Amino acid sequence: MRWFKETFWAELTAATDGTVFDPDMVSAIACQETGSLWAPMRDKGLSKDEIVRLCCGDTLDAPNRSAFPKTRAHLEAEPHGKKMFKIARKALLDMSEHVSGYGFAKNRKNKFCHGYGVFQLDLQFFKVEPEYFLERRYEQFSETLGRAMRELKSCQKKRRLQDRTSITDFEFVTIAITYNTGRFRPNKGLKQGHFDGAKHYGEHINDYVARLRQIAVPDGPAVVVPDDGQTVLPPPHAPQATGPLLVVDTSTTTLRLRSEPEVSSPATKNVIADLPDGWPVRAFGTKSQNRFREVEADLSGTVFRGFAFADFLADATPAAPMEPIAPLEPLEPPAKHAVEPVWMPRKSAMITKRTEQAGAHSLNEQGMPGRGGTTPEMLRASIHDVIAFLNPENTAQHARYAPRGRLTFCNIYAHDFCALCGVYFPRVWWMEGALGAIVGGSEVKPL
Repeated sequence: MRWFKETFWAELTAATDGTVFDPDMVSAIACQETGSLWAPMRDKGLSKDEIVRLCCGDTLDAPNRSAFPKTRAHLEAEPHGKKMFKIARKALLDMSEHVSGYGFAKNRKNKFCHGYGVFQLDLQFFKVEPEYFLERRYEQFSETLGRAMRELKSCQKKRRLQDRTSITDFEFVTIAITYNTGRFRPNKGLKQGHFDGAKHYGEHINDYVARLRQIAVPDGPAVVVPDDGQTVLPPPHAPQATGPLLVVDTSTTTLRLRSEPEVSSPATKNVIADLPDGWPVRAFGTKSQNRFREVEADLSGTVFRGFAFADFLADATPAAPMEPIAPLEPLEPPAKHAVEPVWMPRKSAMITKRTEQAGAHSLNEQGMPGRGGTTPEMLRASIHDVIAFLNPENTAQHARYAPRGRLTFCNIYAHDFCALCGVYFPRVWWMEGALGAIVGGSEVKPL
């Protein structure tokens, strides 16, 4: 990753200038598509131009491939298809001379590559852009980069982000998934695109962007590497909508803002936000789609763009522009308290588990998850792991949270959740005499 970023930084910067993309985002696509080829070729002393020339991949034929061309015969049936097969076959054999795992191609005469260039333009585009492949333009970095940028901009439009002047890293990952699959399904999150047995395409792109952000290059911007449990947030987006100002008009519940103009199944799958009654929103245009209006809303400093059911939107009077979003201010470090947090002491070998009835001790099972990571996605995923680990709904196994008699244990759950996330939430307290001694400067040990 460092080699690629340093080697092609100038070209990446020029190509992304004036777009919502940046060099790290585009580099993430390259790392996912052909990154596995670079190291073995570099180890053999190949120049950057040779490495770019030899980047190709994807040898799957039918029945494992449904797009054109499914087979050699399928390709050769097209105009100039036989010439293209010779090019595709030679590309695979040339690359296999330097990268292990492709030696099988020598003895399988019908095998050829379907992906071309550092950014892997699929051969299905041969039908509409034959010259790009027949002239082997993908062997030049400027050509493969330019073609990738064109495709990313097309995917940006598919994601309805074409009017934006900037995007978040997560929004870029949704564009990258569209680059790989043709569309993004909000209900599936990052688990979309090619699955390699461990992670999906979207998950890999997300990881690559996060890691590339932490690699400094001589002519690049300063790199901030956050500590575990912290992340660098992008600046907030300014509102983009210029249509009529509306307000949410409901009587009993919030109005669901959806990623698509339709009710998903289940109904909450494509919900991205809930808008309270009376909340102002601004529309994109004046027309409805499937009885939904595309709107934008500012919730606690974050702009959400989606679709709300038109029947629950009313004209706002008087019309006024949305308030601009104030920049986020860094939080002050927490004050040092005179009284330190206290935990219930335990014998050295004592283990407190979810399977046991609740007491005053905190959980200390082996393998407990915790909050960690350096990106918003990693932090959210780690919190999700904590929630899944505690699972108070599983009362058959997690007796710690199961009600008994007239007692309930929501406070125990709250304590456990906060503790695993690294936040102190009292389960036991210092007694009055101990507090007086602590404030007076004495050292007091919990008993």
